[in-house]
Amino acid sequence: MKRVVVLFFVGFLLLLGNGLYAQSNQKNDAQALNQSAIAHYNNGDYEKALTDLEAALRIDPNDAAIKRNYEIIKENIEYAAVQKKELAIVLKNIGIANYNNGEYDKAITDFEAALKLDPNNADIKQELERARKKRGAR
Repeated sequence: MKRVVVLFFVGFLLLLGNGLYAQSNQKNDAQALNQSAIAHYNNGDYEKALTDLEAALRIDPNDAAIKRNYEIIKENIEYAAVQKKELAIVLKNIGIANYNNGEYDKAITDFEAALKLDPNNADIKQELERARKKRGAR
């Protein structure tokens, strides 16, 4: 009986050790993803950084550093999206000025650049078509 208790206790310790080892590996995996996210962020690849942080949070949802990095990168992506749209409007306005000055090739270049920043902007698409028609009519 004593031997059964000892074997049970040893088995319990092995299971506990394996569980702690697995938790340690998961924590290491989460930290590795966090470091990968930081590298992607520093290289300007915010989407990959966010993807890595989301994976890290699935592994370790309570890690404060990972949570903080996730929020920072998410805010930066949202800010960059707003900046792109604002720059697209500026380029559209420059294109309109060039159009009004008869500089249709420059206007087309400006509208195309604006569309790269905001590809779903119907106003920019309309201005581009208008400039292309005017250039073709010369």
